[in-house]
Amino acid sequence: DDGFATTGGTCDTSGYCLGGTRVTLPAGWSFSGGKWKVTGSSAASGVFYSETGVDISGSPGTDASPWQATIISREKINVSGSPRVKPYGSTSEELKNHLFVAGDDLNIDGNVRADYAGGAVLVKKKFEIKGDTSINGFIIGRDDGDLMGNAKITYSCDFGCSGPGCPAGTTIATVSW
Repeated sequence: DDGFATTGGTCDTSGYCLGGTRVTLPAGWSFSGGKWKVTGSSAASGVFYSETGVDISGSPGTDASPWQATIISREKINVSGSPRVKPYGSTSEELKNHLFVAGDDLNIDGNVRADYAGGAVLVKKKFEIKGDTSINGFIIGRDDGDLMGNAKITYSCDFGCSGPGCPAGTTIATVSW
């Protein structure tokens, strides 16, 4: 972790990249143990893409000013701690209103609040959401998912999700619970 990240180019699972442009590491982010991490009480807002896993164990954002982030990982996303987060206000239709997009599993455990604005949570494999988590939006996962503890998902599809993970012209409905 030298204070820089690479944008563009090709990166491997160790975080080493070829090509692209070196940019200043986003505030509040670090890379160690083969994963991108947010461990503190603040982090830069934006759309974040990783070829490796992502661990958010800190508590960025407050009830009055939630952290605005869209987290996209080709691998697993783990969220714990007490983050207050809402989808980043991207102008890109493909990324609009996406909160978490995991190419593997999504695990959320802690006192996570993501109920400030509707957000799509898209998971290629399994999701597990527990603790005192509250999410406004919907979750689409290929494999089984578990809600445990006091986890609460308030279904909402009225926020204009139009990206590739959001079915166009389709009404999303709960088919099992």
